[in-house]
Order: sequence, then structure tokens, then C-alpha cells
Amino acid sequence: MKIAVIGAGPAGLSTAYNASKDGFDVVLYEADLLEKVPSKPCGEAIPKEALYYTPFKGDEDFILNRIKQVRFYWEGEFIREIKNFPLAEGFIIDKKKFLRALIELAESEGAKIIFGKRITIRDLPNLEKFDMIIDASGIGVIAQHFLDYKNYRRIPVLQAYAKGSDIPEDTIVFWGLARGYAWVFPRGDLYNIGVGGVNYSPQELRRILEELISHFNLKLVTNIRGSSVSVGGPIKRLVTNRIRVVGEAAGMVMPPTGEGIRYALIGGQIVYKDDYEEIFNKTLRKKLERGAFLLRIVLKIPNKGRLARKASDELLYRFFEGDFRLTDVLKVLVKYISIK
Repeated sequence: MKIAVIGAGPAGLSTAYNASKDGFDVVLYEADLLEKVPSKPCGEAIPKEALYYTPFKGDEDFILNRIKQVRFYWEGEFIREIKNFPLAEGFIIDKKKFLRALIELAESEGAKIIFGKRITIRDLPNLEKFDMIIDASGIGVIAQHFLDYKNYRRIPVLQAYAKGSDIPEDTIVFWGLARGYAWVFPRGDLYNIGVGGVNYSPQELRRILEELISHFNLKLVTNIRGSSVSVGGPIKRLVTNRIRVVGEAAGMVMPPTGEGIRYALIGGQIVYKDDYEEIFNKTLRKKLERGAFLLRIVLKIPNKGRLARKASDELLYRFFEGDFRLTDVLKVLVKYISIK
């Protein structure tokens, strides 16, 4: 079977590696030239579990820092320090080196990767020779023309690198906002900083990022880059005829945190299988849909800092993993209302 993969991000490269390893004939098309991959800004933080879906051991040179704890702030106010968080016991990676390692893995299994080739819907007739077309483009350049993207939602994100803070190298910072989040992630001698949110203008996001820089005594060493991230949860269907979608193009991002690399790697292990949708629905869909539900609820609540203070560490962990029940949400809301 011949498979075309669109996009050399974590989802596309995971797909190319796993499908080639299983004996499929894979060609991956990437719009950017190799030296520009990755072009999308990213927080570069992954939980330890993410590497379980790769052959990597955790001692590769793309690992910059090992994370053990999270400092959680709410609009500048320190809330608590948390261990055993989704990104605690995780890593900060050099995403460029990480993707290079995935590229080498995919090519070692026989995948052909073509850089500098942008695929659009107009190219579909040229892909007739493929039995399966897997859209891992991040935005669904092909899939959006055939699958239901009605509830697909993205928010703007700004990201940059900075120096100067004294945040420990094993500690990441989450900075809660009324309609979004910001972060400071140590990566060697630099800090990866960024902000994203619902219904914020680029000017508002830049102002928040400047507040973050000031609060932690940081100094920018790169330009601020803009992008977007999916927050609506997974789309309803992932397959139609020979076209399939995976990774962020399928909404495989945890909405409250913007974490997508882990789910992209998982998706790449199953997207080419006959029972892809069935596997996804049994393993990931509910988690990501619960995350989207939580985000919708939280956006409607005023003074979310109070809510963050009342939730236990364990419950915060489960909220950010999409691993909670409706009764968990109701208990926290009852606490919130009782002290209002």
C-alpha cells in the first residue's frame, strides 16, 4: 500500500516512521525546506510519557532539561508549586533536533521525505497513485475540504526566547489568564516564553508577554513570533474514503494547556491502521473532548484565580490531563461558589 503524508511535524513524522516500519510505502511532503523545519513556534515541553510513543530513551541530545515541578501563577500572583503535574517528570526539548531525529528514524525505515513541496487541494489529482492520504499539516490543508471542521477552533499564540531569569532549570512556569495562559520554560541557557488566549488581539497578547518578561526579569534575545493552536478538541470524523487526518489538523491538542506533541506521536502510531477511528475513540477522544469541555466552562467563570486556589493538586493534574468526571467539576464549582 502506498501512503502520502502531508506535513513533517511530530504527527507526520511519527506516521511516516511507524507506517514505513510496518511495511508501507510512504512519501511525506513538507512545505518548508529542511533548514526551516520546524517553522511553527512551540513551547517545546513534553511529558515523559510522550517518549513512550517513540524509540527514544530520554538521553538524546534534543533533551535540554528534565522537569520536576511547576510554579503556577494567576495573572502575576503566585498560587502554588506543584509536582506530579502533566509536564512534571517531563522534558524541555530542542524541537528542531527532535524533528531531525524523527526524520532520521523515518528515513531509516524507508520513508521518502520531500522538503519544499507545498501540497494544496489543487494537488489532489497528482496524489491518485496513493492508496491513503494522511493530512498531518496542522491545519487540514486537504482534510478540511472533506471532513467536518465546523467546531475546529484555534487561538493566537506568541512565542520568543529570552535570558536572565533565576527560575530553576527543573521548574516550568504556567501563568493563568482570564482567557488563556502564558509560560516560561527553561531550555539550557535560554527560556522559552509565550502566551496564547481566546479573543485576545495580537496587541493584548504582546502586552501580556511584556508583563511576563518584566515579572521574571527576562531579556528578549529573539523576535516575537506568532502562530495559533487548536483548542476545540478533536473533529468528529477522522477518515473519509482514502483521506485521513491526524495531529493538530484533527484537533489532537489538549485545550486547557495547548499540549499537542504527545498526542501527535500517539496519532502517528495508529492513523494508517484499518481501525484507526475505533482506536482513537477508545483511547484519546474522551480525554480531549473533556479538555475542551473544561475550557468552555472555565472561560465562563469570573475570578478563576480563586478557582485555582481551591482545586487540589491531584484535581488540577486530572483537569489538565482531561482525566476527570463531571462530579469533579461540580465539587470545585460548589467550593468556588461557597466562598464567593
